[in-house]
Amino acid sequence: VRNPLDITPVADDKTFCQAVEAILADKNVDCAVISPLPMSPAMQTLAPSKFHKEDLSREGSTPRRLIDIFRKTDKPMVVSLDAGEIYQPMADLLEQEGIPVFRRSDDAVKFLRKYSVPRIPKST
Repeated sequence: VRNPLDITPVADDKTFCQAVEAILADKNVDCAVISPLPMSPAMQTLAPSKFHKEDLSREGSTPRRLIDIFRKTDKPMVVSLDAGEIYQPMADLLEQEGIPVFRRSDDAVKFLRKYSVPRIPKST
């Protein structure tokens, strides 16, 4: 596992997911651990609440965009939500759509490594 890219908290939902798409489109990338936790209002990653304006179910939200990306890519991809219970609704939404979600980053990396390494052609 190499080459992490951190674009939060400056990216919004669209920019973050465009970066994910670009990374997955790269022929030198075999798989991806995505961690969409800006902990800022720049991205829609929380369930609706009277305490903020975010809504993860909104069209164009980070989870909705990640679901679309997951459905389109043929590369292994998991999501790491290494943060508090406030992000459980996002984890639930992503898992309902078939995306593997881990609440600890190291678990996400370990899983993806065990899953991906045997499937990566030796020439890469």
